[in-house]
Amino acid sequence: MSLFPSPIAQPYPPPKAKPTSNRRTIILILVFSGIAILAVGAYALYRAGSWYSRRYLNIDQSQATFVAGDAESVYRNPAYGVALRLPGRWVQAQAPIANYCALQQPNNGAYATFRVQFSSPQQTLDQLAGVTMFGLVKGARFKLVGQDSLDVNGQAARRMIFEYALSGVDGKPSRMVMLMMKRGYNAYTVMIFAPLAGDDYWKELVDSLDRAVEIK
Repeated sequence: MSLFPSPIAQPYPPPKAKPTSNRRTIILILVFSGIAILAVGAYALYRAGSWYSRRYLNIDQSQATFVAGDAESVYRNPAYGVALRLPGRWVQAQAPIANYCALQQPNNGAYATFRVQFSSPQQTLDQLAGVTMFGLVKGARFKLVGQDSLDVNGQAARRMIFEYALSGVDGKPSRMVMLMMKRGYNAYTVMIFAPLAGDDYWKELVDSLDRAVEIK
C-alpha cells in the first residue's frame, strides 16, 4: 500500500473551436475582390474596344468631302484632320473597313486606298515599314522593286514600290506603290494599285506622293 495517495485524474480541457468564421470571411473577401477585378477589367476592355472601334474601324464620314476635277481629286476628313490628294479625276468606291476612302481611276484602271491603323509609339516608322515589307514579300509574294524616304508636307514617310501577279487579276503582272506615315498611335497608309502599263501615268502617281497626304 502506497504512502502517497494516487493523484486525482484531471479532465482534459475541451478542444479550442476552429476559427471558421474568420476563414469564411477571408474567403468571401477574396471571392468578391476577384469578381470586382474581373468586372473592372471587363469594363476597361469594353471601353478600350469601343475607343478602338470608333477610332480605327468605324471611320466617321459625316464631315468628309470629296472633290474630283480634271487636274486632281481631293478627299478630306476634318474629323480626323486628314486629306488625300491625287492627280487626275478619280471616283469614290466603297471603302473597306478601317479606311478613310477608296478611289478608282476608270481611265487607267488604278485603285487607291487611304487607311489608318493603330501602332505603338515605341514602334518607329522604319520598323513599321520593315515589318510591312517583310509580310508582303515573304507572305504575299510581292516583289520589291524600289523604296525611299521622303518628306510629305512636313511629315516623314516611306515609299515602297512592288510588283505582283495574282490569279484574281487574270494572273497579269500588276504593281503597287505604298506610302507609310506615322504620328503617335496612328499609322497612315496610302496604297495605289495599277496594271503594269501606262508608265507615264504611273510615274505621275508615284511622284505625286510627296504631297499627297495632309495630317493636322
